[in-house]
Amino acid sequence: MKPGVKRSGTPGSWWHENASLRSGRQPYRLGLSVRSISYWSVTWGSASLHPGLYAFTREADFGNRMSELEEAWDIALAEAKQRARAAGRHDLGTYLDLRAKNDLLRRTAVDWLTAAITAMAGEANRRGAGIQIETQEAHSFRRGSSTMVGSQLTLRRGVRTLLLETGWPRKPVDGFVSGDGLACANIKHFGRSRANAELILTRATKGLPQWLIIEKTHAKTPLGDLHLRQHLSILLSEL
Repeated sequence: MKPGVKRSGTPGSWWHENASLRSGRQPYRLGLSVRSISYWSVTWGSASLHPGLYAFTREADFGNRMSELEEAWDIALAEAKQRARAAGRHDLGTYLDLRAKNDLLRRTAVDWLTAAITAMAGEANRRGAGIQIETQEAHSFRRGSSTMVGSQLTLRRGVRTLLLETGWPRKPVDGFVSGDGLACANIKHFGRSRANAELILTRATKGLPQWLIIEKTHAKTPLGDLHLRQHLSILLSEL
């Protein structure tokens, strides 16, 4: 295994701990669960799923409840407020300056995206998918003329590979995220570049983080649970 690459297990409920942005103390935990209700058949282009391996639907009230990404952001922000009060910094605007708040938002959104795909792969593995899961913490990639610095998640199943790379510029020389974005992500399929997706992290209403898919037409579509499951279906599809 390469240095910096960590092979993960196959969780169903995935807990992630992240240190305080400023001090490294008081880690916060993002609890994400994949809820499976029934099985359904999915096709993606010409690839079809092996029966019984995949497709987990959400509860009927999915559209009415807060998304897991919004919940993760609320948790992170609430704990930042708690640390501010404990430090006697009652003015959160002073304590969380713009850069620190943006970094907190980026890390929360990146952790959510990585956790969501990892949890889906874990669910598929309990049904016999045999997906190998690896993470690489030191990773960089290009978006236009800018360099994004972050991490990479790799899912392998036979000859198929799905990559999730996430990051944002860390130094002035790295450039910037165009389109008023905060971070970037790519979902890549080895040997099937037409199925790849480019993502950009933006602020939605009330300052909440939101991942958007950059379409071929340059239009932007909110990333949803179904989009992630469609990407996983490609990894699980028969050759």
